[in-house]
Amino acid sequence: MDINQTTPSSAPQTTPTAGQSASSKSAKKIEIYSTPTCHFCHNEKDFLTAHNIAFTDYNVAEDIEKKNYILDLTGQMGVPVTVISDPAHPENPPEVIVGFSQSLFEQKLGL
Repeated sequence: MDINQTTPSSAPQTTPTAGQSASSKSAKKIEIYSTPTCHFCHNEKDFLTAHNIAFTDYNVAEDIEKKNYILDLTGQMGVPVTVISDPAHPENPPEVIVGFSQSLFEQKLGL
């Protein structure tokens, strides 16, 4: 998915989780850089939502700063780009995943 496509403007969206304990497997901070027309982006967000995992979604088709951030971070312009960090261990570098693979996300998130 090319992030140069334009779509209606939207602010970053945070998807809350219901009934989640502080010790749950999703205690990690998840940021998704996506576009509204990206099929794989929708698949990833649907997967996380189905597992009650909170995430923040940035629309890089509208947010040039975030678009430049993922370009600097990954060296490419494909989406989704997901950054997974652990607030309990800020000394650990965040993991960056380009694209969406359900099995990879299950592994990274302990599902």
